[in-house]
Amino acid sequence: MGYLTDYHVAGYECDRESLLSIRSIFNWLQDSMDRFSRSIGIGYDFCEKHNLTYILKNYDVQIQNLPHWTDSVQMETAPLTTSNACLFFAHTLKNKETKAELFHTTSQVVLLNTLNGHPARVKDCLPIDVLKTIQIQPNFQHLPPINRVDIEQMQPVSTDHIDFNQHINNTNYVVFAERTLSPEFLKKAKLQRIQAAYKQAAKLGDSLRIQTQIAPGFTDHQIVSATNPDINFARIRFHWAKRDR
Repeated sequence: MGYLTDYHVAGYECDRESLLSIRSIFNWLQDSMDRFSRSIGIGYDFCEKHNLTYILKNYDVQIQNLPHWTDSVQMETAPLTTSNACLFFAHTLKNKETKAELFHTTSQVVLLNTLNGHPARVKDCLPIDVLKTIQIQPNFQHLPPINRVDIEQMQPVSTDHIDFNQHINNTNYVVFAERTLSPEFLKKAKLQRIQAAYKQAAKLGDSLRIQTQIAPGFTDHQIVSATNPDINFARIRFHWAKRDR
């Protein structure tokens, strides 16, 4: 049993279809991970004391259904395993009334030493009770660079994109990618899966280039520096099915 977090879907957390928005999905995932970390004693205070910080590297969100406005849901968050410098978490969202699973997510977090910026050995830093939860280690699919740009948009980094770490909050990269898709496309498509790989953090003053490739069944999105295309900030893939009407 992992850490349970209850949510009630508010209108402002939904899209125009009254379903939980992509932004809200990723905000909930971060919130549940933060709450879980605090509950087992490895939250912000622990990291500050030991000169550590968590850096999110990957998300893989497998979606069965999305909750509707006013639904009551519950997120279970639990550690899957550890490697030398990574923590893997499982997140499962269920409808509290029907008990139906709505989506399941695996996330990968890297532990860094704030004094030198180098990866820290997880097993040397975390309490032994945390390490007893080891199960299996997920295998994240590598997302290669896109080979064709069908849509390109510019995105300046503004103060409302920046979080307490002084760089773009991870949720925003996924939102930027979704914004390149037209309303007509989104009307016909049902979201089934989101894969997000974070390469490095953009900061205030950066300007981003959002590059999108549309393919059968999925869309690929690459977020690079507008001034240096060799600087890659994030790579996103959305998997889509035809929406039932």
